[in-house]
Amino acid sequence: MLLASLSHLQSLNTPLSQPIWVDGYTSELTGRIQRVDPTTHELRLEVKPSEYERIQFDDVTAVKVVD
Repeated sequence: MLLASLSHLQSLNTPLSQPIWVDGYTSELTGRIQRVDPTTHELRLEVKPSEYERIQFDDVTAVKVVD
């Protein structure tokens, strides 16, 4: 279900805000989903032009569309 939702959001190409879980704390990343990789269970989020963050599916706690 998560994979289908992330793939759908990727196709919309809208900015997203994602709280993620890192070392016992949550942090917020904002950007566009560039790639969803079902093999490695991670997504690549473009946070700035040509700057990407890789996020494990298990670390995603929520996804919000940014207006």
